[in-house]
Order: sequence, then structure tokens, then C-alpha cells
Amino acid sequence: MLEDLQRFLELPVGQMTLREVLAAGALAAIAIIGVGKYRRYRLRKGIAKHMVEMRCLECHWRGRAGRYARRCPKCGSVQVQVETVSS
Repeated sequence: MLEDLQRFLELPVGQMTLREVLAAGALAAIAIIGVGKYRRYRLRKGIAKHMVEMRCLECHWRGRAGRYARRCPKCGSVQVQVETVSS
């Protein structure tokens, strides 16, 4: 069975063997996943720059929201107080 697998992996695909094609595909998949993770990390880091700590003066909700969102995400009140600005 192992010999059959070895022969199968040595089949020619163009100028390469099937083993080389599979190895190149695996490396390409790893690179694509790595680039995707890096892009998501950079996106999250950029979004965090635009977040502020705020508190609602009506329902007393406290948390993080967008810098330009001036409504409480819980009750919709416009009476919110910005506590700290993230840099």
C-alpha cells in the first residue's frame, strides 16, 4: 500500500511531480491564511483607534463605542458622557 502511494505521488504533472504540486499548494494555502490573519489584525488595531469609553446618563450603560457615535447603544439616548479617549 505504501509503495502504491509512493508511485502515485511520483506521477508527473506537467514538469513537476504530484508531490511537488501538493507541497506548493500547501505552502500557498499557509501564505493565504497568514496574510488574512495579518489583515484582520491590522483592521482591528485601526478600529480600536476610533473607540472611546463612554457612559449613558439615562440608563447608566458604560462601555466602548465609536468616537463619533453620540448615542447610547443600549437605550438610544443622546445624553452620553465621554470618559476617556483611546489613542
